[in-house]
Amino acid sequence: MDLLFLLLPLFWGEYTSNNTVYGYWFQGMGNNTLVATNDLQKNVKPGTRGRFHLIGDLQKDNCSLSITGVQKQDHGNYWFQVEKGDLRHSYLYKNVSVHVEDLTQKPEISIPDILESGHQVTLTCIAPGDCREGTPPNILWTGSALSSQAFVSQDLNSSQLLFTPKAEDHGTNLTCQVKFPEATVTTEITVQLRVVGRPRVLGASCLWTEEGLRCTCSVQGDLDPPSLHWWVGESIVHENSSDNTLHVVHSTYSTWTNSSLVLAKRLDPGLGIRCEGRNRHGTHSASVLLLEVEDQVHYASVSFRVQKPQEIPNLEDTHTQYSELKFQKRD
Repeated sequence: MDLLFLLLPLFWGEYTSNNTVYGYWFQGMGNNTLVATNDLQKNVKPGTRGRFHLIGDLQKDNCSLSITGVQKQDHGNYWFQVEKGDLRHSYLYKNVSVHVEDLTQKPEISIPDILESGHQVTLTCIAPGDCREGTPPNILWTGSALSSQAFVSQDLNSSQLLFTPKAEDHGTNLTCQVKFPEATVTTEITVQLRVVGRPRVLGASCLWTEEGLRCTCSVQGDLDPPSLHWWVGESIVHENSSDNTLHVVHSTYSTWTNSSLVLAKRLDPGLGIRCEGRNRHGTHSASVLLLEVEDQVHYASVSFRVQKPQEIPNLEDTHTQYSELKFQKRD
């Protein structure tokens, strides 16, 4: 934080001595608490040295005073005195009043409204607008989404963060803290990250009912509900069958899409049933492959597949987990 004020003019009358002109700024009325001067033989008040500067050219009637790193104790009245040879003049009745208030301004974070998972962005934190002069502040980024390898660069009054968000960063907080070392003042701002990515298939399951094989699936998006599709074998299910052997129901709530699939016909061993969630950021699917019939029990394997937009699927994209999901055959 920086403060500058000016007191003009200085009156010398007919005195034309070539003596050096000395200026003195004092804090408080009726006392001699010296805070700034160009007279190197004088001692100034502790805590003001290095922060209070007489920067005006006294020969040009300019007695400007600069205060950097303004602190609470700088609050008060200030008056000026000038000396040239034997001439001395005090401006007690032209004093300057300085009011120091708590810092209420916050830093500014420049960040896209929506971050895309896996896409690198540059985030910028800017120090408060009235504090961009004087000693540069210290700027610190904090948040659970940041790794120790996060790249940060800083100029005088801002900091840039090179950041690659992940899907799990959605809803977490990112904080920019700005500390002014001279003024011992700290201010900060916190934003909540909004990260979008591929949907996530959660809670896929199947069981036998009186209607037939009933499978349910839930798919979650980040901001909007994704689309959900069923595959039976190599065919995607677009609509219910005319003979009522296949029936699909969809519902959405918040960022979720839920669906159920009922198959009322005999299933062949090796038949695959897949639930797939889609959005513009990619797909995620869960499959149930009926392997064989053994003692009235259907054994199955479950696999999950992740696919990014415009990605050509291959065998390495599929991660298979074998489970003991058992589907009891009807009598």
